[in-house]
Amino acid sequence: MKNTKDEPLNLALVESFFAVASAGSLSAAADGGRSIATLSRHISALQEQLGLVLFERHRDGLHLSESGTRLLEYAARVVAAKTQFLDAATGQPEDLAGVVRISAGVAVASALLPRILVKLRHVYPEIEIELIASDRAAKLAVGEADLAIRNFRPKQAQLVARKVGRFEIGLFAAASYLRAKGRPSTVADLKSHVLIGAADDDVFYEFLAKQKLPLQRSDFAMRCDNRLTTWSLLCAGLGIGLAPLAAAREQPDLEPVLGDEIRPDFPIWLATTREVRRNARLRAVFDFLARELAG
Repeated sequence: MKNTKDEPLNLALVESFFAVASAGSLSAAADGGRSIATLSRHISALQEQLGLVLFERHRDGLHLSESGTRLLEYAARVVAAKTQFLDAATGQPEDLAGVVRISAGVAVASALLPRILVKLRHVYPEIEIELIASDRAAKLAVGEADLAIRNFRPKQAQLVARKVGRFEIGLFAAASYLRAKGRPSTVADLKSHVLIGAADDDVFYEFLAKQKLPLQRSDFAMRCDNRLTTWSLLCAGLGIGLAPLAAAREQPDLEPVLGDEIRPDFPIWLATTREVRRNARLRAVFDFLARELAG
């Protein structure tokens, strides 16, 4: 590593590094203010100045190198410090300490949020998070939560909402199940397998009908009313079921079924109250989640 302590460091380079590291690719990190070319140029300049390789190219995008992983936490602090500096300069309150209550569906809360909240805690260690993992939509207007992550756009006029990304799911089964029962090659083959689904959830079966999966409740030999328990049954090798891609791809014993033929997804909406315009703590968490979920 070069001795860079006496060289001036352009803050924009660090911001671009953090944006690309959070999004996972140059294209995902690009927005109206930073083009792919600008981000690429910034990353190259930062690597040259530091004498380090921060990213390694893989087929599925950019992965942080060992050095990049080590520096990510510090880059997050730099970005947060800039936000806090500008807030102070514009008369916004400096104290971010306190609680933010986040409501999210069980699948999003368990598959997407853990890693994001680890990063958030690095950036804002003074903010306490209460995570409400429930598939019942929290009523923000009456104070059941401060912020909600949902797969639909809230209709209440008093809420502030932003569409920030998409949540992908797919069909998976444990390798042990596929070895014992064989692998289906068509949607029609699914009916001869043990399928894991929801109990007493009409929305689940209505969703299937829209996703080239004309399956009825009776086609599911195993039904459960709890998503985390359903996930455990899937991992244990009981049968074939739908699972979040983000979680399933990290589970070495799970294998995709029917490839990309069944790849439904949901929009991810971030919603909060108009208090976000006055509450620096809530605004900080809202903006952070928006950036991370977009990746």
